[in-house]
Amino acid sequence: MYVIQGRYHARDWEDIDEFNTLEEAENMLVEYRIAFGSEWLLTIKKKKDEN
Repeated sequence: MYVIQGRYHARDWEDIDEFNTLEEAENMLVEYRIAFGSEWLLTIKKKKDEN
């Protein structure tokens, strides 16, 4: 699983969305960057296994 995380100015990072594949996450990251605007820092993180 992959998570798109975002941060607005100096606030804490927050999970925005989750995806099963890196390709899906990368495609949606482009969309989120357009939608959220340049004030947001957005990144993809691999979700750690909870086992």
